[in-house]
Amino acid sequence: MDVDGDVIFHDSQADPLTHLEGPVLSHFRSSSMKEESKLIEMAWQECINKAKSSTIILPLSQIKTFSQDGKVTWLNLRKEIGTFMI
Repeated sequence: MDVDGDVIFHDSQADPLTHLEGPVLSHFRSSSMKEESKLIEMAWQECINKAKSSTIILPLSQIKTFSQDGKVTWLNLRKEIGTFMI
């Protein structure tokens, strides 16, 4: 963010979790690829868990995932409501 010619970085420990400008983006200057990969993995796992519990609805019928040993598993997101499958 540019304020009066100065650059302000909003990625400190004291920075609020939400911003009017939108979500906080990752800054590679303050993290490594390994840390970024772990954050993405954790965010994806949270999405999968929320989809399983119907906390969020994804516009998908299935999600392809991989187990720890590398085997493919499919998560079926279709729900039956009355006589309709959504």
